[in-house]
Amino acid sequence: MIELPKRVREHALGITPERLPVCVYDLPRLDEEVRCLRERLPSAIETYLSLHDPPPGMAAALAPHVAGFEVSSTGALQGLRRELPQAPAVLRGPGKRQDDIAQVLASESTTIHVDSTGELRLVAYRAEQAQRTSDVLLRVDPPTEDGEPDPASSGVGAGMDLAALVECAEILRSDARIRLRGFSADMLPGLDATALADRVRQLIRCLRPWGEMFGIRGPRYAIGGGTLGPPNSSEPAFDWREYGALLADTLVPGETLQVTPVAHPGAWCGWYLTLVLDVKRNHGHAYAVVAGGARAAEAAVGEDGRACLGVVPLDDGWDRPWPRPEFVDEPVTITFQRSGMEQVLVRDVHIDRLRTGDVLAFPYIGTVTAERSPTAPQVHCLTS
Repeated sequence: MIELPKRVREHALGITPERLPVCVYDLPRLDEEVRCLRERLPSAIETYLSLHDPPPGMAAALAPHVAGFEVSSTGALQGLRRELPQAPAVLRGPGKRQDDIAQVLASESTTIHVDSTGELRLVAYRAEQAQRTSDVLLRVDPPTEDGEPDPASSGVGAGMDLAALVECAEILRSDARIRLRGFSADMLPGLDATALADRVRQLIRCLRPWGEMFGIRGPRYAIGGGTLGPPNSSEPAFDWREYGALLADTLVPGETLQVTPVAHPGAWCGWYLTLVLDVKRNHGHAYAVVAGGARAAEAAVGEDGRACLGVVPLDDGWDRPWPRPEFVDEPVTITFQRSGMEQVLVRDVHIDRLRTGDVLAFPYIGTVTAERSPTAPQVHCLTS
């Protein structure tokens, strides 16, 4: 059981049951956390944050503390531009369509992470058609150690190998519409600050001669890696201060290092609130059925497989003429309804007290997809 922030708890108490489930983002908490992240990193290192599907107000809350944003869809780019028309942004992700590239070319201050030689040719083609110039970063494979999975075969962080970079040089030599700004890479997950910094230094040393060959003045290295602190944890999961200190002397004059944590900023401030529809006992086990579907499953169990939840008691959430069922101080299995069947969210999580009509709250990291589904829960952004 976890204690909800006061703002989130008060908001949950004011929501009518019919409106649940909802996703709630505590923007003042987000402002505080991202400010702390920025303070842990040297001023010479630029911080970008990923916004897969930014709810209204999130980008504006982040903007004072970061250098820019990464998006993985043009829908997310449009949402960002409605709030921050001039903020530096990057469109990333493989398989970009012609329309995606056309929208980037029409958007100010937007760079494209190019994932392949074919994508580079497509950007050049659309830029020539639009009579626009496009800023690009070439996405490269991250370095690996003996025994680690090959990026291309694992699908993790795969970019372009050295042979593809040679082909890119041929394409760029004859195309004046492309401005090559540098390189990007997503590092392998699970590394601590020391190991990740070692890999980043190794990668920059390898890329520096390529930047000279391409004729890049002041190359930019955009590195994805490192995690945001888990919700409700007093200690960050990743030591950003150590990471920044280890990288502080990596660059030579004119170079820029841009770092992007792998998680959605909602990891600091997001909550999924859902209604307890029923509680029951079956074969001696306690069960609670809650409203919601796949989003509840995303929220209920973290990457470590453990549940983390809180309860908001709704004392006026019962209007029926029979006694209100409840569980007190015992393990409860939480389920939700999907396609007419009950599906388990989490098993045997210890709950102090839970009644039909109460609200369950799960820390929610944000959408894992680039676009919101029409059936997705409403998003509420708390501003005070």
